[in-house]
Amino acid sequence: MAVQPLIAVRALAPEGGGPDLTAFWRIAAFLTLSVVLGSFGGAVTGEKTTFLFKEVMHLTPGDIGTLGILVGIPAYLQPFLGAGSDLFPLFGSHRRSYYVLSVLVRTGAYWGLACLSQYHYIAVVCLLLVLASGGVLATVMVNAIMVAVGNRTRRLGQLQSLIVFVPAVLSILYTAHLSGYVTQHWSYHHAYSLAAALMLLHLPLTLLIDEKSIVGQSRAEPARRREERREERARSLAALREAVRLPGLWAVIGLVFYLILTPGVGNAQIYYMTDVLHFSKQLIGSLGMFSSAGAIVSMGLFAAFSRRLPVWSLVWGPGGWTASATRSWCCCTPRTRPRSSISWGPASVPGTACACSRWRRGPAHPAWRGRSTG
Repeated sequence: MAVQPLIAVRALAPEGGGPDLTAFWRIAAFLTLSVVLGSFGGAVTGEKTTFLFKEVMHLTPGDIGTLGILVGIPAYLQPFLGAGSDLFPLFGSHRRSYYVLSVLVRTGAYWGLACLSQYHYIAVVCLLLVLASGGVLATVMVNAIMVAVGNRTRRLGQLQSLIVFVPAVLSILYTAHLSGYVTQHWSYHHAYSLAAALMLLHLPLTLLIDEKSIVGQSRAEPARRREERREERARSLAALREAVRLPGLWAVIGLVFYLILTPGVGNAQIYYMTDVLHFSKQLIGSLGMFSSAGAIVSMGLFAAFSRRLPVWSLVWGPGGWTASATRSWCCCTPRTRPRSSISWGPASVPGTACACSRWRRGPAHPAWRGRSTG
């Protein structure tokens, strides 16, 4: 997930009171089913979309990077979407209606991609922007619900671990292999059609969102309650204005833009694995299970050492290790490529600072020379 909209959900986290275990298990079930459906949807479309860019649209790694900047525009608006959903209810709901809207938007985008007879650049960009907008809106709603219930039940950490752990386990067990199989054997129409069907399965999950509708309450509620609601809205706006003045917020925003705009190896990696290392699509998809294993290792390391190490080491250590792991791809040779790619799989996930591998030296591919791995 991208930058979490904690500013927007601050006002939703009640203070005081005992843990509400019923609410916790409801939101745990909601998050589990959401990430399961999301994992299968991502397996069906993630790698498939990358090869759509490469083999059908004939885009270069640079072209894909530019496309990523355009499609990433909705992600920059996350804090404003969070604040807007707090201030302006949709059909009497601050959460459920927006979540339903996000599901319908993403379903329409996937269905549009499935129905395209020819994948022209403008049409694909527009549909991907719609898909990204729905995804960002869903992320904001899920985070808002999770933080509100997590703070109230004092189990926010468990919920956050859940949404990372479940997709990683599914990737190891099945979805990584499924991604490669779909990419190699399925048509784009069938892949995106299945993704649209999986997206519609999110709709029943709205029954697990514990939220009372405010339709028809504005006239019936006492004047005191209306005043409290106005004060709550004013506090949300004040918190947003205060956050905008914090240097730390803009430092994080600057870092995010730096990571987005700095050339990386993510896009070139697919070209390198297929054109130079001659990996099959099935193998590329299956390598995802090693990255997921690294993510689980990193979660264990973080749980074991996060309270014993200074914050700077938790930030710079994984970053340095990830940069080293990325550099290892440049040293792959035809003789060492299978071993190197598999052994460095876990290290491709930030946080797996203790993953072990031998350093393989060899001539770097010309396309990778002079590129930033930061």
